Amino acid sequence: MIPADSGSVRFPVAPPVVVRTPRGWWRIGIAVIGLGLLQASMPQASAHGALHQQLVDVSSQLAEHPDDFDLLLRRGELYRLHESWADSRADFEKARTLRPDELEPVFRLGRLELDAENATGAVHWLEKTLERKPHHIEAALLMGRAQAKLGKTEAAVEHFTTAIHWSRQPRPEWFLERSKAILAGGKSNPDREALKRATASLDEGLELVGPVPSLQLAAIELDLRAGYVDVALKRLDSIRTSSERKESWWFRRGIILEEAGRPREALQAFEATLAAIESLPDRQQRTLAMVQLRKDLESHLKRLRAPSDAASKP
Repeated sequence: MIPADSGSVRFPVAPPVVVRTPRGWWRIGIAVIGLGLLQASMPQASAHGALHQQLVDVSSQLAEHPDDFDLLLRRGELYRLHESWADSRADFEKARTLRPDELEPVFRLGRLELDAENATGAVHWLEKTLERKPHHIEAALLMGRAQAKLGKTEAAVEHFTTAIHWSRQPRPEWFLERSKAILAGGKSNPDREALKRATASLDEGLELVGPVPSLQLAAIELDLRAGYVDVALKRLDSIRTSSERKESWWFRRGIILEEAGRPREALQAFEATLAAIESLPDRQQRTLAMVQLRKDLESHLKRLRAPSDAASKP
């Protein structure tokens, strides 16, 4: 959602109020998303053994057929996954020499160099790939990443955009990467235009792939950095409405409002948080997460209720 003077406002917004980003709840959101990624990575240990066995098998075949193009590509890929960069590079280079007109070894060399933290080398091979196949989606994506590593942010944005627009199913992280590249162009203190463009990148992702939490949370972060508190709250309310559990979203709303200097609304949000927690079954209220949330909540409630309590005394 692009606020204010962009020409595509979807709902009215209040004048910008610059607030300090509530980093605590942002990290909570990212941690929740990251937990799934951590769990997904757990089978890697067993996969490593299988990878080693595949390398042994393919190397045995190559001993008999040393100039087999497909076997060289396969082993080079296995070496890349094994992070054996020099061995992988040697196999891809040999495959390229055997069939100089084939594009696949060229692309794979670009991907390898990026994995090996050689962004300059990656750009060299990925440029050759895109010269011959301009709409190579993965090459454009990897080129965006390589250019971002080299600090060439506008080139990175261009290549991320190419990958997104030519893909039938762009992934949420592509929009996040493009948004990050846009912000990197503004160095440590992006101006309002950079924030607007970065938010537009996320909004395009939300339109194309749906309400993905990582995109929603990142968009809220950027809205707050730009000072568009009501835009951020609108997004947050949308997440809360579609969520089965409401308490954490009410709590985040309260933090944003308190940071924005709107104590009465913040108090209402924190009281809604308390009501949501108390509506949970006892077993769920006793979980570590809920106990900690309630502890944090009580400090906010105490602080915000104090002025009204003092005013009510004779």
